[in-house]
Amino acid sequence: MERPSVTGTRRDRAFAETAPGRLSWGPPALLALVGAVAVSALAAPAPEAAGARRLVAPEVLLGAFDATWTMLLARPGRRGVAESLVLLVAGLPFHLAVASTTHAADGHLAAVVLAGAAFGVAGAVGARAVRGVHGLGVAVLAFGLPLGAYGLAEFAGAGATGLLAASPLAGPVLLARRAGTCGAADALPALVAALGLLALDLGAGALQRRRDA
Repeated sequence: MERPSVTGTRRDRAFAETAPGRLSWGPPALLALVGAVAVSALAAPAPEAAGARRLVAPEVLLGAFDATWTMLLARPGRRGVAESLVLLVAGLPFHLAVASTTHAADGHLAAVVLAGAAFGVAGAVGARAVRGVHGLGVAVLAFGLPLGAYGLAEFAGAGATGLLAASPLAGPVLLARRAGTCGAADALPALVAALGLLALDLGAGALQRRRDA
């Protein structure tokens, strides 16, 4: 009896791991829940405590929602472009509803959508190459860049706004704080970060395929 080819088995396993899975409605449902909470908080009477009022300030809620939106688009996982498109479209009504209370400029919507779309492409395409590498890259961008920016500002006295703007977690918060003045060009750091993440994913995938060949 002929033994199965080890190379063929590896290729089949690699294809199974990188092929997009079924469309999951969990992330869009989570995004809708966060958006509904943000809109409800804006519609509710303002709390009496100053700290609580600050937590439900429009720019804070906008930053929290947009950060959730972008992180869901960037997250690792076996999915296709269709799920990223569903997430991108599902977040638009909630973003517009919250942003309308902050007097956000038209360029703010363009910046947020460009950044989200870039990380969505990296998540849909790059995460299918080597999921672990993509997850590590997202963690570095989301948490490592803000920590690096804090370190530069605290110990070197250097401004590091570009590092914050490139983070899928901190970048949307920064855009929300400048919603009234920012434009599409403010998405450039996030676009560069997403492109670098995608290049890292595809490079790691190519190395793995060469090793398995």
